[in-house]
Amino acid sequence: MSLSASAHDRSPSRHAGPFALGVLVVAHLGTLWLPFVNQESAFNSAARYFQTGDAALVQAYFESDANTLVLAAVGAALAHVLGISVDWGCRLVSLIGFAVMAAGLHAIVTQARIGGWLISAAIMLNPLIWVFAGRGTADFPPMAFALAAIAICWRAQGPAMVLAGAGVFAFAAALKYHAVLLLPLIALAPTGTQSVKFRGVMLGIVVALTGCVLAVYNVAVFKAFGFWLTAPKWVTEHGLTTQHVLTNVVHYGGFLALLAMPFSLQSTMADPRGRMLKLAAIALAGLVGAVLPSSSGEMNFGPFDRWVGAGVSGVVLAGLFAVFVLSLLNQPHTVRDRAMIGVIALFVVVLSFSRPAQRYLIFMLPFYVVYLSARIEARRFAAVLVALCIALNLVSAVTQIYFRPAASENFGAARRW
Repeated sequence: MSLSASAHDRSPSRHAGPFALGVLVVAHLGTLWLPFVNQESAFNSAARYFQTGDAALVQAYFESDANTLVLAAVGAALAHVLGISVDWGCRLVSLIGFAVMAAGLHAIVTQARIGGWLISAAIMLNPLIWVFAGRGTADFPPMAFALAAIAICWRAQGPAMVLAGAGVFAFAAALKYHAVLLLPLIALAPTGTQSVKFRGVMLGIVVALTGCVLAVYNVAVFKAFGFWLTAPKWVTEHGLTTQHVLTNVVHYGGFLALLAMPFSLQSTMADPRGRMLKLAAIALAGLVGAVLPSSSGEMNFGPFDRWVGAGVSGVVLAGLFAVFVLSLLNQPHTVRDRAMIGVIALFVVVLSFSRPAQRYLIFMLPFYVVYLSARIEARRFAAVLVALCIALNLVSAVTQIYFRPAASENFGAARRW
């Protein structure tokens, strides 16, 4: 089965999907009132800079975050128009992104014909996506707008939709540079309604417009603040390095398989032939993980490592890396399927040359799940998965309210669980 499955996989109702996803978007309004997490203060500070012009505020942002100023600028603009605090303005960017993602995801799942709105709901309710979509940081919105841009481009038949998709994608990349890694997906629509030439030209237009927008942004930042891409502090912190590449690849792949459960495991075990061999390969990979060096950055299980030992996460993630690899090898029938595998693998490898963080996987997670869903009977467990994700997100909200945010000086690389 290729990414474009048979027609009987269509949702039985045209309106059930949009209605259900609309309910999720409305329900997500509740996250606006959760306590602000520590890293949101950086974006809120930068947003206040756009309101007051106080250079100390933007300098504090550059000292605590490596992202662009675009989310803060949009949050400040929303706050000004609506007459609200910039704290709410930055969170509204994420909430708007959640609605944009819902529309784009519904379009992609419908076009790929992989089981209706339950698959979209399972992706939107994934704890990584749901939690970050409720925060005023630049982790979720760029993925949401990039996904919407890809959905537009996959349906494009003329220059108007191509330019619209290119504009949305350029905005996503300006929010966070990591969105650029999704560019190859522009040309991988699951249907054959676009010619190879059209896809190539469309990709070229998106690349060109995205490059122009990023160039304009960087020239403006250089003139105002004297650096390119990101503050000098973060060039060293997040610069390219080969020191931990192998460990990072294993951990990134393992986390992606974990975040995509049970899609990844179902895809791995879909073919009954060779299941014992696959289980042996997973177990062997886990043993290898026990001797792999520890990863830098944020590739661990947080407080759980403190309770069971850091070595456990290495073993588990190495075993899950084998699941990740095997899940991708399940029935890649077409050139497009193999290209999707290549894009997913390239995403993981490229990320591995810099300081790793699990949250970066938010960019690829929806596409990985969509790809796997075309090869398995995901509807058999989708409803149960949706219910489980709702429960996990409720627990997350309660704990966030109970524990409140950690002190900002304990965030990120400085945090010691």
